[in-house]
Amino acid sequence: MRWMLATLVLANIGILMWGSWYKDSTVAEPAVALPPIAKEKMLQVREPGAQLLPRKESDRPSPQLQAIQHVCYAVGPFTSAQTAANGGAELKRLGLVYRLRTKEEESKIYRVYLPPLSSRNDALAMQRRLFRLGFKDTAILRERAMNNAISIGVYSVQKNAQITLTQLKKKGIRARQQTIDRVNTRHWLDIDSAEVAVETLQAIRWGKGVAVEQVPCLQTGSQH
Repeated sequence: MRWMLATLVLANIGILMWGSWYKDSTVAEPAVALPPIAKEKMLQVREPGAQLLPRKESDRPSPQLQAIQHVCYAVGPFTSAQTAANGGAELKRLGLVYRLRTKEEESKIYRVYLPPLSSRNDALAMQRRLFRLGFKDTAILRERAMNNAISIGVYSVQKNAQITLTQLKKKGIRARQQTIDRVNTRHWLDIDSAEVAVETLQAIRWGKGVAVEQVPCLQTGSQH
């Protein structure tokens, strides 16, 4: 009985102390109105007709970075430095800066010829004979060690030179073939600019064999 009485006394003391110490907060919490819930429209995930929708992202389009197109053009090839300089003058009139690029290309040509004759008159007589036989592309050479020789044709394709040799042989003339190493120098005008349209460049009369081409912007040369 004593233990039970002591327990009741302690419980009453605890209740009294809690009641005297506890106070409501003086800061009022804002009341947030919750949207009404339409229970009749709600479906469980497993019910027929229920559909899971992906989370809606923001309607604002995400900014996309657009790379600035770096455009370069090459105008050429020009067969001489002078024609390239004339082309550069056209670009300067448009206010464009260009780079002159020069490239040497090795190639072979094949010449069909008759060995040197004893005199200039003999060479002229043979040239007239060749002309009557239908070989009109001839020239008397004055090169060292080839003086008074006769060139009957120069070809970039060896097979064409062989055809001419065969035709001469049928006419009773034994000609020879000479292979000549040649270095061709070509010039280009490289334009590093996105401020000019390709149509503007193509409208310029550059000359025979010269074209405008878009190229990677990696070319180097002397700037003008």
